[in-house]
Amino acid sequence: MTVALIVLAVEIALLIPLFVYMAITGISPVPTSRRARRAALAALPGRLDGTLYELGAGWGTVAFPLAQAFPDNRVVAIELSPVPCLFMWLRARLTRRPNLVIRRRDFLEQPLGDAGLVFVYQYPDMVTRLEAKFEAELSPGTPVVLNGCPLPGWAPQRTTEVNDLILSNLFVYRAPGRENPEADG
Repeated sequence: MTVALIVLAVEIALLIPLFVYMAITGISPVPTSRRARRAALAALPGRLDGTLYELGAGWGTVAFPLAQAFPDNRVVAIELSPVPCLFMWLRARLTRRPNLVIRRRDFLEQPLGDAGLVFVYQYPDMVTRLEAKFEAELSPGTPVVLNGCPLPGWAPQRTTEVNDLILSNLFVYRAPGRENPEADG
């Protein structure tokens, strides 16, 4: 009976912060399906320059395969919720991915100027908020991959119907060129 109480206490200790951060962020950490992950990796070029970011990395279901597929790139998994972040940190210790960095923070505060790729699996309102960030910070041509919902003001280079349980769509973009504000004056 003592072991059962300890297990129950651990479960409660993990679930409470998970639910608190679901209320804070407005989304639960839902893993990217295996089919969506495969489609995303298949859509990428064989070589990428710069840091590869997974914004809202959740359990790291994309960050770990990215780190394996692109061992010469730094992969940064950003997640605000402490439970999935702890899970990723423990998994990273077991799988030893030296190019994988896990950051527990709000991804809206992460500078993306060095990005060679951005992967996002978020809800539509957050994707809309990210659009301005991408336009301001990403270098022209930077690949942006969205699972689930499109960037409202961008035209995807490629759209893939994933045919997983939630009928995901995968949208692949290239960051547009930035306007030069100094040219206006």
